[in-house]
Amino acid sequence: MQEKHVNIDDIKLFQKSISYPYIATDKREAVIIDNMNRLKKGMSIYQVIEILTEPDEVNPTYKAVKSKSGNNIVGFSVVYILKRAQNTGSVNNKAEKLIRIHFNITGDLTSAHTIDIDGFEAIEK
Repeated sequence: MQEKHVNIDDIKLFQKSISYPYIATDKREAVIIDNMNRLKKGMSIYQVIEILTEPDEVNPTYKAVKSKSGNNIVGFSVVYILKRAQNTGSVNNKAEKLIRIHFNITGDLTSAHTIDIDGFEAIEK
């Protein structure tokens, strides 16, 4: 039986576009901060969304070495942004506060980490 892949285009985002500088509402930040340590390796993307609400971004994850078959997507990540000064630029320019959660192609959580959020128990690969 072939595994069913998650189509990232089917994942509903919290908002269609983000205006910068961006700061999440106090309510949104509280939901994310209060529930982020409930995340566990192996959870589905749908379980994560149930816990944290819709993400702000969904991004494909590619193989480190390009495949001859042309199928280079190996998973995806979702991002919950609490603060971002601008959309592009260096880490310093963006001044981000966020959580990034990685999934395999079938939508199972493989790892998660934060930028500038204290108290998160990182999920390592």
